[in-house]
Amino acid sequence: MTDNRPISLDGTETESMSEGSARAATPRQLADQRIAAWFSRHGQPYVAAGGGFAASVRPSSVEDVDPVQLRVLPTATRPPGILFAASGTKRYGTDQWPAALTACNIWNSREPMARARLAVQDWQADEDAAIVLEAWIPLLPSTSQDVVDATGDGLVASAARFWFAPADGKSTTDAT
Repeated sequence: MTDNRPISLDGTETESMSEGSARAATPRQLADQRIAAWFSRHGQPYVAAGGGFAASVRPSSVEDVDPVQLRVLPTATRPPGILFAASGTKRYGTDQWPAALTACNIWNSREPMARARLAVQDWQADEDAAIVLEAWIPLLPSTSQDVVDATGDGLVASAARFWFAPADGKSTTDAT
């Protein structure tokens, strides 16, 4: 079902606008509305950061662990979209990069929802890297809130599986 109804930043529906009474939302405004509605649906506090939104998320099935850092960013690609990105707290020195990349490759060969990658600010500076899980969706006027919700929920569930609850009882990153 397509949901093109206007949504306020708190995630509630607004009254329909009559034709010609207002301009259509820009892709950035639509992305911001959809992202804010996703956070609001979960009652999740978030902050505006780096052109997007950021929050610390602890999967409900896991206690006494460091939260996953979640960033949700509108993207300016064609078509515009929304990028959900989650990173754990573990950092990998350059000597651990091969094992971390192996963990990413194994994950990517098995999981279509969220793609794992090794991220570093400057690879030539011998910096520590982090594993980041990402899920991107195109954002068109016909993209419903349900699609945004399912993508965000899917990424958080993937992060829980990646860092906290794999099938064999060991974290995907334990091998690193």
